[in-house]
Amino acid sequence: MCLNVKYNLGDIGNRVILIADAHQNEFHNPLPAFLDFLEQEIQEKRDFTLLLIGDIFDMLFGGVYSSIYPHENLIKRLEKIAHKRPVYYFEGNHDFNLKYIFTSVCVIERHKQPANATINGEAIIVGHGDVGVGWLYECYTFIIRNSFLLHFLGYIDMICNGILFKCVRHYLQKHKISYFKHQAFEFAKKRLSLYSHLEEKWIFEGHFHLKHGVLHENEKNYIGLPPFYCIKDAFIVESNGNAFLIYSIRGE
Repeated sequence: MCLNVKYNLGDIGNRVILIADAHQNEFHNPLPAFLDFLEQEIQEKRDFTLLLIGDIFDMLFGGVYSSIYPHENLIKRLEKIAHKRPVYYFEGNHDFNLKYIFTSVCVIERHKQPANATINGEAIIVGHGDVGVGWLYECYTFIIRNSFLLHFLGYIDMICNGILFKCVRHYLQKHKISYFKHQAFEFAKKRLSLYSHLEEKWIFEGHFHLKHGVLHENEKNYIGLPPFYCIKDAFIVESNGNAFLIYSIRGE
């Protein structure tokens, strides 16, 4: 199997901040400190482009108010940041139909992933990562992303006073996020092979919760972002010519 680029973001500057898999919920609250950092960057007049690589919220579905109202303050803060710096939000498998929620944040839906972009002229590929994982998952994700189904369930949830999605939220919050427990190197190598036919040398993905997901092979570089939920590190990519400097900052 090979994966092909579905969307082009164009040039996104020479300083990019990325996070993936924060899984923000009412019992696990990693985002406010990270947004504090971004707001401080803006106050100090530092340029950046923000890439949110999916599953930033543990449950955020456009059309379902019960999934939105716990995060309204964070959504407003992200919108304010997007007024001052470019913000791209790649939908994950826990947060989708986001075009009904955000107006200033540029939403990259799953059918547009993976996307490519250039950082100061150097081409990259980026996406949440839940593509190329098998037809059963494709069937599942097609069903859960159906906007008519979500709006219907949202309506049922509303007339049931929020009980439906309260149960879903309770189920998700019982399960703590952990690192990928299998052979991460072999898994990263398999993911990299899906992009081997493309010219881009840098691939950034989330979704898989890799603790050690960096692989360099045949002049290509696979960066499997670790879950922000676990380490609260955001990754900064800075480009000077064709050289990348990649480092992390602590979100709290």
